[in-house]
Amino acid sequence: SKSMIFILIYKGGNVMSSIPLSLIFILVSIALFIVMCYKGLSPIVASFVCTAIVSIASVNGFANAFFDTFAITTTGFMRYMILPFLSGATLGTLMNDTGCNQKIGTWLVKKAGPRFAPYTLAILTVILLLGGVMSYVFVVAYLSFGILKAANLPRVVGLTIMSGYMPIGMILLCGATTTQLIPTNFLGTTIYSGLNIGIICSIVNVILVTIYVEVLMRTCRKKGIGWDGLPGNEKEMEFKEEELPGLFTAILPVIIVVLGVLIMINVFKMDSTRAIVIAQTVGSIILLVMNWNRIKGNKAKVLSNGAHAALVPLVGSSLVVGFAGVVSETAAYHALTESITKMNINPYALTVIGTALCCAICADAMGGVSAFLTAMSPQLLASGANLNVIHKLTGISSATFDSLPHNGNVNISLQVFGLTHKEGYKHIFIVQTLFPCVYAAVGLIIALIFY
Repeated sequence: SKSMIFILIYKGGNVMSSIPLSLIFILVSIALFIVMCYKGLSPIVASFVCTAIVSIASVNGFANAFFDTFAITTTGFMRYMILPFLSGATLGTLMNDTGCNQKIGTWLVKKAGPRFAPYTLAILTVILLLGGVMSYVFVVAYLSFGILKAANLPRVVGLTIMSGYMPIGMILLCGATTTQLIPTNFLGTTIYSGLNIGIICSIVNVILVTIYVEVLMRTCRKKGIGWDGLPGNEKEMEFKEEELPGLFTAILPVIIVVLGVLIMINVFKMDSTRAIVIAQTVGSIILLVMNWNRIKGNKAKVLSNGAHAALVPLVGSSLVVGFAGVVSETAAYHALTESITKMNINPYALTVIGTALCCAICADAMGGVSAFLTAMSPQLLASGANLNVIHKLTGISSATFDSLPHNGNVNISLQVFGLTHKEGYKHIFIVQTLFPCVYAAVGLIIALIFY
């Protein structure tokens, strides 16, 4: 009866053990998420709707999936990221409202020229990620506004540069304490494993992304598309040249964040989250002390705006992570992980293919790497393969299909830059999905030939 089917779906039961049926629910929910975001609906609303749909396919039933798994996964991510987001957004807002971003931007454009100044965002992105600054999006985005305005380029250029060079600092080079930390727990490796492959793949990435950014900037200039401002920030960067702070005053907070995090993590062995929050908070305090009189309007309102700027990206990305958590409870997800364990192929090829598939269905690099290694690390350890290479290949392949439209970091980046999926995602897809597929193939070829 209809009531019996409803009870089985709501509470869980064999009705949702069908792999094809659960796969249909997953694909429909992802497709709907993309359509709703492209139509201008907030990712927050889209996440609720799509999670409700995919929760029907949960092997544990709709009730457990939607009210427990979704809520627990969402709040778990939010708990982990709320302080870095709040302190990062506050720092970025103060950089903007004190004229520091504008000073750095105009200085860089004068020194490097409008064509090359935007690439300083690439350097900053890599440095922040190697330093373990998880809230790098806020620092890079707000700093980009001054550079892009001075170079008369739209925000989508800054988004593309940051997104394209992000994998270098987070995954390809060694030392980052985010995704690269996960394989160490399963393989007994270190975050410095596979440096040679990482360097080669970094070079490939730089070439591909730089060519794409050059084409994008030239297209914007040819079409007369210049600086497009930030929606809802009418007073953004209204400083006259004589009102701007000195260069040292402007750049000091960024130096404090980068060096502070590096010292606290590597010298004092502090937890990375705490180090980031402390460094960003200290940077904000110094900003206030050195630029108190430059802040126009109500100081309390400026600080409030910084906190508010973090809330929408935080909530939106947390809900997207919650959606991925519900997907992991479906029969299709379990079937995928089981099929990966049964693949009888070269361990290096298995690592690339398996990690990419897990990241695709999780829509998250860290979740995908964790899922793959949880299932496959015993087999990989027994294979006799070079574990340092396995470590690096998991990171490289995690950068491929994790950046789908419902990925948390994608949504954070779009929201902080004030862009919609329709305006910015196509560029993210090219530099964070298509290009990573190229250098993942390069890394696999190196592993197959030399190891």
